[in-house]
Amino acid sequence: MTVPQAIREALPGWGRTELVGNPLPVSRGQIRRLAQAPQAGERVERLALVLRVDDRREFAEIVFVHPYVELAAGTDLVVPPEHSRVRYRVVVETDVRGVVWLTQIGPPVGTLDQPALEALGAVSLGEDPAPRSLLAGLPLRGRFDRRWDFKAAEGSALRTLAADCTASLLDGRAPLQLDIGILSPVLLAAFDDRESALLKLLDIITRDDVLFDLDDLEMLAEIGALSEANWTRALGSIGVEYYESLLRPLIDHAASAGAGAARAEADSPWVAGRKPEAGTFEIRPNCRGVSATYVRSSDRDSSVSLANALNLELIDA
Repeated sequence: MTVPQAIREALPGWGRTELVGNPLPVSRGQIRRLAQAPQAGERVERLALVLRVDDRREFAEIVFVHPYVELAAGTDLVVPPEHSRVRYRVVVETDVRGVVWLTQIGPPVGTLDQPALEALGAVSLGEDPAPRSLLAGLPLRGRFDRRWDFKAAEGSALRTLAADCTASLLDGRAPLQLDIGILSPVLLAAFDDRESALLKLLDIITRDDVLFDLDDLEMLAEIGALSEANWTRALGSIGVEYYESLLRPLIDHAASAGAGAARAEADSPWVAGRKPEAGTFEIRPNCRGVSATYVRSSDRDSSVSLANALNLELIDA
Protein backbone atom coordinates (compact mmCIF):
# COMPACT_ATOMS: atom_id res chain seq x y z
CA MET A 1 0.00 0.00 0.00
CA THR A 2 1.14 3.55 -0.78
CA VAL A 3 0.32 5.97 2.02
CA PRO A 4 -2.01 8.66 0.63
CA GLN A 5 -0.24 11.90 -0.20
CA ALA A 6 -2.53 13.85 2.11
CA ILE A 7 -1.46 11.69 5.03
CA ARG A 8 2.24 11.70 4.27
CA GLU A 9 2.44 15.43 3.77
CA ALA A 10 0.79 16.91 6.87
CA LEU A 11 -2.83 15.96 6.39
CA PRO A 12 -4.12 19.31 5.11
CA GLY A 13 -7.62 17.83 5.06
CA TRP A 14 -7.80 18.32 8.82
CA GLY A 15 -9.43 21.68 8.24
CA ARG A 16 -12.59 20.14 9.70
CA THR A 17 -11.33 20.63 13.24
CA GLU A 18 -13.14 23.03 15.51
CA LEU A 19 -11.35 25.22 18.04
CA VAL A 20 -12.66 24.91 21.58
CA GLY A 21 -13.03 28.42 23.00
CA ASN A 22 -10.08 30.68 23.74
CA PRO A 23 -6.46 29.48 23.98
CA LEU A 24 -5.94 27.42 27.14
CA PRO A 25 -2.86 26.22 29.02
CA VAL A 26 -1.67 22.86 27.73
CA SER A 27 -3.03 20.09 29.95
CA ARG A 28 -3.69 16.36 30.03
CA GLY A 29 -6.58 15.15 27.86
CA GLN A 30 -6.48 17.95 25.30
CA ILE A 31 -6.30 17.19 21.59
CA ARG A 32 -4.07 19.84 20.03
CA ARG A 33 -2.34 20.69 16.81
CA LEU A 34 1.33 19.79 16.78
CA ALA A 35 3.89 21.13 14.34
CA GLN A 36 7.57 21.63 13.78
CA ALA A 37 9.48 23.12 10.91
CA PRO A 38 12.56 20.90 10.40
CA GLN A 39 15.76 22.61 9.30
CA ALA A 40 15.70 20.55 6.14
CA GLY A 41 12.67 19.18 4.36
CA GLU A 42 9.00 19.95 4.49
CA ARG A 43 6.99 20.97 7.51
CA VAL A 44 5.50 18.11 9.55
CA GLU A 45 2.14 18.51 11.29
CA ARG A 46 -0.15 16.22 13.23
CA LEU A 47 -2.88 16.19 15.86
CA ALA A 48 -1.84 14.91 19.27
CA LEU A 49 -3.41 13.96 22.59
CA VAL A 50 -1.60 15.40 25.61
CA LEU A 51 -0.89 12.71 28.22
CA ARG A 52 1.35 14.61 30.61
CA VAL A 53 2.84 18.10 30.94
CA ASP A 54 6.13 18.97 32.60
CA ASP A 55 5.87 22.71 33.19
CA ARG A 56 9.28 22.90 34.81
CA ARG A 57 11.13 21.56 31.77
CA GLU A 58 8.48 22.80 29.33
CA PHE A 59 7.68 19.59 27.47
CA ALA A 60 4.65 17.34 27.04
CA GLU A 61 4.21 13.62 26.54
CA ILE A 62 1.85 13.01 23.62
CA VAL A 63 0.34 10.36 21.36
CA PHE A 64 -0.77 10.96 17.78
CA VAL A 65 -4.42 11.41 16.82
CA HIS A 66 -5.99 11.21 13.34
CA PRO A 67 -9.48 11.11 11.82
CA TYR A 68 -9.06 8.05 9.56
CA VAL A 69 -11.13 5.41 11.34
CA GLU A 70 -10.60 2.87 8.56
CA LEU A 71 -6.87 2.90 9.39
CA ALA A 72 -7.31 2.18 13.13
CA ALA A 73 -5.17 -0.72 14.36
CA GLY A 74 -5.52 -2.97 17.40
CA THR A 75 -3.70 -0.56 19.74
CA ASP A 76 -5.71 2.45 18.55
CA LEU A 77 -8.73 3.85 20.40
CA VAL A 78 -11.61 5.08 18.25
CA VAL A 79 -13.32 7.93 20.10
CA PRO A 80 -16.78 9.25 19.10
CA PRO A 81 -17.74 12.95 19.43
CA GLU A 82 -19.50 12.52 22.76
CA HIS A 83 -16.17 11.61 24.37
CA SER A 84 -13.93 14.18 22.66
CA ARG A 85 -15.75 17.47 21.91
CA VAL A 86 -14.72 16.99 18.28
CA ARG A 87 -17.52 16.80 15.71
CA TYR A 88 -16.27 13.57 14.13
CA ARG A 89 -14.65 10.36 15.32
CA VAL A 90 -10.94 10.47 16.05
CA VAL A 91 -8.37 7.70 16.41
CA VAL A 92 -5.86 7.85 19.27
CA GLU A 93 -2.67 5.92 18.45
CA THR A 94 -1.44 4.62 21.80
CA ASP A 95 1.69 3.15 20.20
CA VAL A 96 2.81 6.39 18.50
CA ARG A 97 4.07 8.19 21.55
CA GLY A 98 6.81 10.68 22.35
CA VAL A 99 7.80 13.95 23.99
CA VAL A 100 7.67 17.41 22.39
CA TRP A 101 8.35 20.97 23.51
CA LEU A 102 5.37 23.01 24.64
CA THR A 103 6.34 25.59 22.00
CA GLN A 104 5.52 23.01 19.32
CA ILE A 105 1.94 22.63 20.55
CA GLY A 106 -0.75 24.72 18.91
CA PRO A 107 -4.44 25.45 19.53
CA PRO A 108 -6.79 22.88 21.09
CA VAL A 109 -9.35 21.15 18.90
CA GLY A 110 -11.03 18.97 21.52
CA THR A 111 -10.72 17.29 24.91
CA LEU A 112 -11.06 13.62 25.82
CA ASP A 113 -13.29 12.88 28.78
CA GLN A 114 -12.22 10.68 31.70
CA PRO A 115 -13.70 7.38 30.39
CA ALA A 116 -11.81 7.80 27.13
CA LEU A 117 -8.56 8.60 28.94
CA GLU A 118 -8.96 5.58 31.19
CA ALA A 119 -9.61 3.34 28.16
CA LEU A 120 -6.19 4.13 26.66
CA GLY A 121 -4.40 1.70 28.95
CA ALA A 122 -6.67 -1.24 28.07
CA VAL A 123 -6.40 -0.62 24.33
CA SER A 124 -2.61 -0.31 24.49
CA LEU A 125 -2.59 -3.88 25.90
CA GLY A 126 -4.87 -5.18 23.16
CA GLU A 127 -7.92 -5.35 25.43
CA ASP A 128 -11.43 -4.10 24.71
CA PRO A 129 -12.12 -0.57 25.98
CA ALA A 130 -15.02 0.49 28.15
CA PRO A 131 -17.66 1.90 27.87
CA ARG A 132 -18.99 0.22 24.73
CA SER A 133 -19.22 3.56 22.90
CA LEU A 134 -15.41 3.41 22.65
CA LEU A 135 -13.88 1.00 20.17
CA ALA A 136 -10.48 -0.42 19.27
CA GLY A 137 -9.28 -1.07 15.73
CA LEU A 138 -8.43 -4.48 14.32
CA PRO A 139 -4.91 -5.84 14.91
CA LEU A 140 -2.41 -5.44 12.09
CA ARG A 141 -2.11 -8.63 10.03
CA GLY A 142 1.49 -8.23 8.89
CA ARG A 143 3.57 -6.34 6.36
CA PHE A 144 0.97 -6.60 3.61
CA ASP A 145 -1.82 -5.10 5.71
CA ARG A 146 -2.83 -1.84 4.00
CA ARG A 147 -2.43 0.00 7.34
CA TRP A 148 1.23 -1.03 7.77
CA ASP A 149 2.66 1.80 5.65
CA PHE A 150 0.46 4.30 7.43
CA LYS A 151 1.86 3.24 10.81
CA ALA A 152 5.38 3.47 9.40
CA ALA A 153 4.69 7.00 8.17
CA GLU A 154 3.30 7.97 11.57
CA GLY A 155 6.42 6.64 13.27
CA SER A 156 8.60 8.65 10.92
CA ALA A 157 6.60 11.80 11.62
CA LEU A 158 6.89 11.21 15.37
CA ARG A 159 10.67 10.87 15.13
CA THR A 160 10.84 14.20 13.31
CA LEU A 161 8.54 16.01 15.71
CA ALA A 162 10.03 14.54 18.89
CA ALA A 163 13.70 14.49 17.88
CA ASP A 164 14.84 17.79 19.40
CA CYS A 165 12.98 17.40 22.71
CA THR A 166 14.00 13.75 23.10
CA ALA A 167 17.67 14.49 22.44
CA SER A 168 17.66 17.43 24.84
CA LEU A 169 16.08 15.42 27.66
CA LEU A 170 18.47 12.51 27.17
CA ASP A 171 21.44 14.88 27.20
CA GLY A 172 20.37 16.00 30.64
CA ARG A 173 19.50 13.93 33.69
CA ALA A 174 18.09 10.60 32.52
CA PRO A 175 14.58 9.66 33.69
CA LEU A 176 14.28 7.22 36.57
CA GLN A 177 12.80 3.74 36.53
CA LEU A 178 11.73 2.09 39.77
CA ASP A 179 12.80 -1.40 40.71
CA ILE A 180 9.32 -2.65 41.60
CA GLY A 181 10.78 -4.96 44.24
CA ILE A 182 11.44 -2.01 46.56
CA LEU A 183 7.68 -1.78 47.04
CA SER A 184 7.22 -5.40 48.09
CA PRO A 185 5.21 -5.40 51.36
CA VAL A 186 6.90 -8.67 52.38
CA LEU A 187 10.41 -7.26 51.97
CA LEU A 188 9.50 -3.96 53.62
CA ALA A 189 8.06 -5.78 56.64
CA ALA A 190 11.41 -7.51 57.14
CA PHE A 191 13.51 -4.35 56.68
CA ASP A 192 14.26 -2.45 59.90
CA ASP A 193 14.75 1.02 58.40
CA ARG A 194 11.80 0.88 56.03
CA GLU A 195 10.38 4.27 57.02
CA SER A 196 13.55 6.11 56.01
CA ALA A 197 13.71 4.20 52.74
CA LEU A 198 10.09 4.99 51.87
CA LEU A 199 10.55 8.66 52.73
CA LYS A 200 13.52 8.81 50.36
CA LEU A 201 11.48 7.07 47.67
CA LEU A 202 8.65 9.55 48.15
CA ASP A 203 11.15 12.40 47.75
CA ILE A 204 12.49 10.85 44.52
CA ILE A 205 9.02 10.40 43.04
CA THR A 206 8.11 13.99 43.92
CA ARG A 207 11.39 15.51 42.72
CA ASP A 208 12.39 13.58 39.60
CA ASP A 209 10.93 12.36 36.33
CA VAL A 210 9.94 8.74 37.05
CA LEU A 211 8.77 6.46 34.25
CA PHE A 212 5.92 4.17 35.31
CA ASP A 213 3.51 2.31 33.06
CA LEU A 214 1.10 -0.62 32.89
CA ASP A 215 3.93 -3.15 32.78
CA ASP A 216 5.16 -1.80 36.11
CA LEU A 217 1.61 -1.91 37.47
CA GLU A 218 1.33 -5.58 36.54
CA MET A 219 4.57 -6.34 38.38
CA LEU A 220 3.29 -4.48 41.44
CA ALA A 221 0.25 -6.75 41.42
CA GLU A 222 2.46 -9.84 41.17
CA ILE A 223 4.37 -8.94 44.36
CA GLY A 224 1.21 -7.97 46.27
CA ALA A 225 1.94 -4.24 46.39
CA LEU A 226 -1.45 -3.20 45.00
CA SER A 227 -3.25 -4.54 48.06
CA GLU A 228 -3.88 -1.91 50.73
CA ALA A 229 -4.35 -4.74 53.22
CA ASN A 230 -0.82 -6.02 52.53
CA TRP A 231 0.58 -2.56 53.28
CA THR A 232 -1.34 -2.44 56.54
CA ARG A 233 -0.02 -5.86 57.56
CA ALA A 234 3.56 -4.85 56.69
CA LEU A 235 3.65 -1.35 58.22
CA GLY A 236 0.65 -1.10 60.51
CA SER A 237 -1.64 1.93 60.36
CA ILE A 238 0.97 4.08 58.59
CA GLY A 239 0.92 1.58 55.74
CA VAL A 240 -2.32 3.11 54.47
CA GLU A 241 -0.68 6.54 54.36
CA TYR A 242 2.25 5.23 52.33
CA TYR A 243 -0.13 3.37 50.04
CA GLU A 244 -2.00 6.59 49.31
CA SER A 245 1.09 8.80 48.96
CA LEU A 246 3.24 6.36 46.97
CA LEU A 247 1.01 3.89 45.18
CA ARG A 248 -1.94 6.08 44.24
CA PRO A 249 0.08 8.57 42.13
CA LEU A 250 1.91 5.70 40.42
CA ILE A 251 -1.35 3.87 39.67
CA ASP A 252 -2.92 7.01 38.22
CA HIS A 253 0.13 7.66 36.06
CA ALA A 254 0.24 4.08 34.79
CA ALA A 255 -3.45 4.17 33.86
CA SER A 256 -2.76 6.93 31.34
CA ALA A 257 0.69 5.77 30.29
CA GLY A 258 -0.25 2.56 28.50
CA ALA A 259 2.15 -0.29 27.81
CA GLY A 260 5.82 0.27 28.50
CA ALA A 261 8.70 0.73 26.13
CA ALA A 262 11.04 -2.12 25.29
CA ARG A 263 13.26 -3.17 28.16
CA ALA A 264 16.71 -4.64 28.37
CA GLU A 265 17.25 -8.35 28.85
CA ALA A 266 17.17 -9.45 32.50
CA ASP A 267 20.88 -10.35 32.56
CA SER A 268 22.19 -7.67 34.92
CA PRO A 269 24.19 -8.79 37.98
CA TRP A 270 21.58 -6.92 40.02
CA VAL A 271 18.87 -9.21 38.66
CA ALA A 272 20.86 -12.39 39.28
CA GLY A 273 20.99 -11.97 43.05
CA ARG A 274 17.40 -10.93 43.75
CA LYS A 275 15.11 -12.33 46.41
CA PRO A 276 12.04 -14.13 44.98
CA GLU A 277 9.70 -11.65 46.71
CA ALA A 278 11.24 -8.79 44.70
CA GLY A 279 10.00 -10.02 41.33
CA THR A 280 11.85 -9.15 38.12
CA PHE A 281 13.71 -6.00 37.13
CA GLU A 282 14.34 -5.21 33.46
CA ILE A 283 15.53 -1.63 33.09
CA ARG A 284 14.78 0.43 29.99
CA PRO A 285 17.59 1.82 27.89
CA ASN A 286 18.64 5.39 28.79
CA CYS A 287 17.09 5.20 32.27
CA ARG A 288 18.59 5.31 35.75
CA GLY A 289 17.38 2.58 38.05
CA VAL A 290 16.13 3.17 41.61
CA SER A 291 16.47 0.13 43.87
CA ALA A 292 17.40 -0.97 47.41
CA THR A 293 19.80 -3.42 48.97
CA TYR A 294 16.94 -5.31 50.64
CA VAL A 295 15.76 -6.72 47.29
CA ARG A 296 18.96 -8.81 47.08
CA SER A 297 20.13 -11.91 48.91
CA SER A 298 23.75 -10.80 49.24
CA ASP A 299 25.12 -8.66 52.10
CA ARG A 300 24.52 -4.93 52.20
CA ASP A 301 28.08 -3.76 51.52
CA SER A 302 28.50 -5.85 48.40
CA SER A 303 25.08 -4.72 47.17
CA VAL A 304 26.03 -1.05 47.64
CA SER A 305 29.28 -1.59 45.73
CA LEU A 306 27.43 -3.32 42.89
CA ALA A 307 24.79 -0.59 42.75
CA ASN A 308 27.51 2.05 42.43
CA ALA A 309 29.12 0.10 39.60
CA LEU A 310 25.76 -0.18 37.81
CA ASN A 311 24.85 3.49 38.44
CA LEU A 312 21.76 2.54 40.45
CA GLU A 313 20.29 4.92 43.02
CA LEU A 314 19.52 3.20 46.33
CA ILE A 315 16.79 4.33 48.72
CA ASP A 316 18.36 2.58 51.70
CA ALA A 317 21.99 3.70 51.36
